[in-house]
Amino acid sequence: LLCHDENCKGDHEHSHQHGEKRKAGDEIENKNKPKKVLRNSGSNVISTRHNNKVGSIALTFKGSFSIPKFNEFIGDIMSEKAQDIFRCKGVLSFEDHPYKFVFQGVHEQIVCEPSDHLWPDAADSGRKSNPSERDNKLVFIGYDLNKKAISEGFKEALIDKDG
Repeated sequence: LLCHDENCKGDHEHSHQHGEKRKAGDEIENKNKPKKVLRNSGSNVISTRHNNKVGSIALTFKGSFSIPKFNEFIGDIMSEKAQDIFRCKGVLSFEDHPYKFVFQGVHEQIVCEPSDHLWPDAADSGRKSNPSERDNKLVFIGYDLNKKAISEGFKEALIDKDG
């Protein structure tokens, strides 16, 4: 938060959202996590505590997913961890579909729909389609996510590469 008064010494209050007034050194509360308004190079900044349980998981899998198995696993994740998943994104391949699917969501709001882009093996008409060559990519950002369990669940949702 910057003061637009070039003669400002930082010892006056600044207005914030909801009619709050804060100045350097004031304690504020947000979801039981204390924060402090700090003085830094002539501007007020809010310091937050880092939570080491918030992180990201990036996964890549070769092949195509079984739609029923994928839906079952996503349903399990959402019933257990929806509020802990801040954001998820991905590009996925599903059995018998030549188009890339875009997977994205925030908490329990998940969307997975086909894009307008074909997988390279489906776009090359002179070559036999080989879904086992497709790279599925997923990213999850959230609180206390178990990479091993999530990775194993997605692996179980892949179709058998031999057909």
